[in-house]
Amino acid sequence: MISDPTSFSSDLSNDRLNVIAGLLLDARYKALHDANTELDDRYTQSCLAFGRQRQAILKAWNTQSYPWLSVSHRGTDLLFRIGAVLARFFTDDANNPKKSTVLIPTFAESTQLNLFEPNNNEVVLWRFILEPAFTDDHDDAVFFIGINAFNEILCRWKYERSATVLHSIGHTTPPAKELPPALVLPKTDSAALGQHRNHV
Repeated sequence: MISDPTSFSSDLSNDRLNVIAGLLLDARYKALHDANTELDDRYTQSCLAFGRQRQAILKAWNTQSYPWLSVSHRGTDLLFRIGAVLARFFTDDANNPKKSTVLIPTFAESTQLNLFEPNNNEVVLWRFILEPAFTDDHDDAVFFIGINAFNEILCRWKYERSATVLHSIGHTTPPAKELPPALVLPKTDSAALGQHRNHV
């Protein structure tokens, strides 16, 4: 059964996961916009997007924008913490990750993980997975998954961009207000207006 992240750690609140997912998506969109020349291809776009995403997290940490965010390893295999939880980010398939690096901890990560006897019900790797859209009709998606020692996904969370709230919604809808009809006058030019005044 796929569980919610907070069932594993209270540090993994929606608000915090939303921040990281938003940073990753915004950095990707800006990178793809900038790397949209005749000299760019998927490789250059992917490299720029990854570098920008890494820098976005580092900047948020350096500026102390979020007290719960810290960085444990600043290398290209960036390792950061949400509260006490270690995490990394990748571009892959959130349902069936294909990159070996998603499922295998780096040296920097393995030295900070508490790996005891393998347990089916314990998450040992936390990953933000960005799934690029396959068509122009869809948007890129960000997932946060938890993987156990047997490479099974125990937890999956999806980022949902919040829509602008125009007004608060209660249990009742306020009644419609009647408005008087708009006053519409014929359009006149200054010459016609002057002639009208002369005849009055």
